[in-house]
Amino acid sequence: MDPSPGRTSRQRIGDSGEELVAHHLLSQHWQIVAQQWRCRWGELDVVAHKGSTLAFVEVKTRAVADGIPLHLAQQFRDPSGLGAIGSRKREKIIKTAQAFLATHPGWTEWHCRFDIALVQHRDPALGATSSSGIPGWSLYRYIPAAFEVEF
Repeated sequence: MDPSPGRTSRQRIGDSGEELVAHHLLSQHWQIVAQQWRCRWGELDVVAHKGSTLAFVEVKTRAVADGIPLHLAQQFRDPSGLGAIGSRKREKIIKTAQAFLATHPGWTEWHCRFDIALVQHRDPALGATSSSGIPGWSLYRYIPAAFEVEF
């Protein structure tokens, strides 16, 4: 993973998580339309399409301390990142997706859905295993159609 220069450590971890998800989607025969697409309302982490479906993917990357697997760390504060996608965040994602569609009218007739990808990052020095083939990084959970909106 090639972190972006000039970004904070937290931003670089997020960037790497988004890149991991984009590679996962490509391996599942999706085509990436956009990554880190920004407008005044916010940012879309990954936009991808397959068949007649356009997916707006929100990626949440969490670093797990001391190499504790997420399934064992449920007592810690939001270890997966899923809790960070509440109603306000969803509204922001939807508004940003509407702006994306307004500037890309070719996609407006497609079925749109909102997916959530949860990525785990652990220090590879701790012997972390990886489902991605990249030491320390794994796609913990991918939730297709986590929420849907009719445009």
